[in-house]
Amino acid sequence: MIWVVSDIAPGSSMIITVKVKVVRDGSWTNNLTLNGNFTVNATVTTVNPIKTVNNSNPVVGEVIEYNLTVNNTGSVVISDNVTLVDSLPDGLVYAGDYSVVGGKVVKFAQSGNKLIWVVSDIAPGSSMIITVKVKVVRDGSWTNNLTLNGNFTVNATVTTVHKADLVIIKNVSNKSPNYLDKIAWSITVVNLGPNSAHDVVVTDLLPNGLVYLGYDAAKGAYNPITGLWNIGVLNVGERVVLTIYSLVDVSNSTIINLAVVNSTTYDPNMSNNKDNESIVVSPAADLEVIKVSNVDFAVVGDTVIWTITVINHGPDNATNVRLFDLLSSSLKLVNFIVSRGSFNKFTGVWSLGELKAGDNATIRIITIALVSGHVVNFANVTSDVYDPNMTNNKDNATVNVINKTIPPESPEPSKPSKLPVHSMRATGNPILMVLMACLLIGSSIVYRRRKN
Repeated sequence: MIWVVSDIAPGSSMIITVKVKVVRDGSWTNNLTLNGNFTVNATVTTVNPIKTVNNSNPVVGEVIEYNLTVNNTGSVVISDNVTLVDSLPDGLVYAGDYSVVGGKVVKFAQSGNKLIWVVSDIAPGSSMIITVKVKVVRDGSWTNNLTLNGNFTVNATVTTVHKADLVIIKNVSNKSPNYLDKIAWSITVVNLGPNSAHDVVVTDLLPNGLVYLGYDAAKGAYNPITGLWNIGVLNVGERVVLTIYSLVDVSNSTIINLAVVNSTTYDPNMSNNKDNESIVVSPAADLEVIKVSNVDFAVVGDTVIWTITVINHGPDNATNVRLFDLLSSSLKLVNFIVSRGSFNKFTGVWSLGELKAGDNATIRIITIALVSGHVVNFANVTSDVYDPNMTNNKDNATVNVINKTIPPESPEPSKPSKLPVHSMRATGNPILMVLMACLLIGSSIVYRRRKN
């Protein structure tokens, strides 16, 4: 069609509207030439190609799939051959496999980085889909072009990323600990790849009811205040473990401890990035028994009163509390007084029932000391609830018993004897008489020596 035109005013336009009829399916380009040296064109097609990819962020070494779709929007079957050319960029290579749904492949060929299909027999209003597998061989952003009949092009772009599938596993040393027990939490992190993970961090802040005691880490450091375990780089296949030691500081409770792992490397599976473990702590009641006697010393036959007090220091109520106090044969039971419960004098069991946290109960056992010696009376308390401190569950008291003594009768005082009293006559000066006797004896001895 040729038009010769004129009289087009400056700054204005001339528009020629021409109607044409599409008589064959395909892609058709209509060229308009001005004065034989300036050409513009417009293309119409009844075959509409579409290109998509199943993963736009693959990692190097991963096989991805492109879907090359040819839609027949016309009213008749595409019987003429349609040529599709898929041009692979440098970072992608053909993985050697493709499949077809709908239509017919007349010919397939590979020429360098180009995959060429000649197709036909696409029914009106239907599509032909070619799924081709390619492998990512280099890092980067890669655009794959699909050209139909050499003049209609569509494309899809993929950008490679580094991926690391991190898995976290959490365990506890004892799932049913008691109040004030020490337990250990283990947190294991594994990198399933396919790339190394960078800036790996685990968050595990101990919940209320647990007191931090310390940790062991195969790699990195743990901060108990923030709950952050900084691992750093975790290579493909590498496994690291953190062990956190804690004290159970609550009772009658369920504690859930959660751990979460993250990194700056893309993780394709976030469903395995967190794990938790729980513990169930039973009720606890610290029972204490205190036993005293009213005397430290007694005489056989005296009354001795034993007072036993049971205290529940908590933190929970104690159920089915029982105190055992069986008297020895050195004592005779006279009576007993309990503030609660009942006492069996034959078994020595005082049944208190439930003793609430902070409450106490008392029993007074009245006895008579039967024999002398050190009389020791023992008491022991227990219940159906866990007791975190068994050192104060028993006590004893001792009374020293002596025999009663009878003092001997006092002897009567002796009477003085009646002896005769002799009186002495006065003889004058006795000293003078003695001197005169001595002189007479001495003179007699001298006379006898001279005579001889």
